[in-house]
Amino acid sequence: MIKLINGRGQLGEALKNKVANVKVNEDIYIYHTWNIDDKSKQTQEKEYQKFINFVKKNTNKKIVFISTSLQKDNWYTYFKQLAEAFLLMNNKNPVIIRFPSLIGKGIYSAFKKSNLSPYGSIELMSIKEAVNIILEKSLRNDKIKNHHISGETVSAKNIQQLILFGKNS
Repeated sequence: MIKLINGRGQLGEALKNKVANVKVNEDIYIYHTWNIDDKSKQTQEKEYQKFINFVKKNTNKKIVFISTSLQKDNWYTYFKQLAEAFLLMNNKNPVIIRFPSLIGKGIYSAFKKSNLSPYGSIELMSIKEAVNIILEKSLRNDKIKNHHISGETVSAKNIQQLILFGKNS
């Protein structure tokens, strides 16, 4: 059985649809729940504690943790990385998948506000591609437990221009 923990949002909905038809001989928990909107220390520490409790209750089950490859210096990234370390040390069959920014409402909303000044480049991946990778990594029993997934690097200015073009059409 594959059980999606939370499963809200665009990635969660796509995962629900994909795993509904998959039959497995073991319990696999895909942990896809974390507050991404409030990056305060208090909120992120609370998310981390929820994760710790979940791992402690499921030490013998395969837990697939959806994480981030973003390296922003904030509490969200800090506690996500702490959760990864905890899972590796306290679960018999952990799988960690770090994704770049996923193409969806979040990045679209951020760039739709034309008052943002884009700079640098952003690594992107489609939600469909992320779902396929999650499923593939969940079903394997590799020795490597921590997977950094690369996306496509695109100029932030070009992303914003495409979004604003679509908004004005």
